Amino acid sequence: MAGDDSFLRGNLDKLVKSTMRDWLNTTWKLLVRPGEFFGEMPPEGELGPPAAFLAACSAVAGILTAVYAYQSPWSAAFYRFVNGVFTPFLLALLLNGVAMVLCRNAFTYRSLLRINAYAQVTLLFSWIPGIGWITGLWRFYLIGLGMVRVGRITPVKSTMVILGAALVFMVLYKVVGPMIGA
Repeated sequence: MAGDDSFLRGNLDKLVKSTMRDWLNTTWKLLVRPGEFFGEMPPEGELGPPAAFLAACSAVAGILTAVYAYQSPWSAAFYRFVNGVFTPFLLALLLNGVAMVLCRNAFTYRSLLRINAYAQVTLLFSWIPGIGWITGLWRFYLIGLGMVRVGRITPVKSTMVILGAALVFMVLYKVVGPMIGA
């Protein structure tokens, strides 16, 4: 029985180390060579690795946000984590709707979700007071770059899709916001 325990512990250690190494390698590549990263990313693929990357970045951002929270650090960490995890789903939905009109057959919801998940690498810096707006712009740059490299569209089309999604969001917010008390 003791041999089985050490075998399991050894394999778990290897799994954790390899997962951490993969996350660090992906993070480094997204920070240093994002064009290369997205250029190597196939248009369609599994959602597991991007989802795990997204969850890890959101968790780190949540923990770092809690460090600087003035009140309710656990609430701040929880909300940062939830926001970090769910924002790519909503944004991919908006981008997909606009992309269906402006660049037919270039993307699927799944491919846009994968791009958005990896663009959330910016969460690792968004907790720093005063630079949240910069990381937001950086994230949209990464999304646009991902759309250009993965979907093989022009930077102008990518910009139009992002601006179109922002416009749709603002219109929905103006229409639906008052109905739900926002």
